Amino acid sequence: MRAPSTSSLLEFRNWQVEIGPGARLPVRDWLLAPGQCIALRGGSGSGKSLLLRSFMGLEPARGRRFHGGQEVISLRSFRTKVQFIPQVPTFEPRMSAAEAIGARTSAQQARAASELECLGVADPTALLARTVDVASGGERARLALVRALLMEPVVIVLDEPTAALDPENERRFEMRLQEWLGEKPTQRAVIFTSHSQAQRVRLASEEWEVSLLP
Repeated sequence: MRAPSTSSLLEFRNWQVEIGPGARLPVRDWLLAPGQCIALRGGSGSGKSLLLRSFMGLEPARGRRFHGGQEVISLRSFRTKVQFIPQVPTFEPRMSAAEAIGARTSAQQARAASELECLGVADPTALLARTVDVASGGERARLALVRALLMEPVVIVLDEPTAALDPENERRFEMRLQEWLGEKPTQRAVIFTSHSQAQRVRLASEEWEVSLLP
């Protein structure tokens, strides 16, 4: 049996995802190395989002999942170090935004406010104090990134993360993601989906083609 790669952050061995009756992605290995920023490329309905969700254990798949050369046993532990940001982020309702993103201590709240300011939020302290239910789509996208950053992950997985942002704030989001990756390039990686070719060119070090079997 082939040993898992000890140089990869994530490896999905003999990975197969069923899309629906008669539709599936081809069986293959997916390997994410430190420093990589991978974009999944494919048409609408090709299974990009489903593939990301299967990596996170949110959709059924066949195969073996490795993190840092070790087979993943606990998805709960895995999801701490590998943070997933869906296209429409969800939060516990009726909480303040600070509580919803896990910024409970004064130090965490100060960091969250600093991150939100970097992401273009005009009054981050006010946003953190408000109930998260009333946050706009763009605010929720940025709160989701800050929530992920506060967890100190080694991999961030994003599904169309800037769909709710205007071009100026989209670039801020991208720049923060690039900064995060550049802070520890031998220990971190990013994988994302985007329908924007321009965004993939700006962010990705490599693209993976995703397509259904004929």
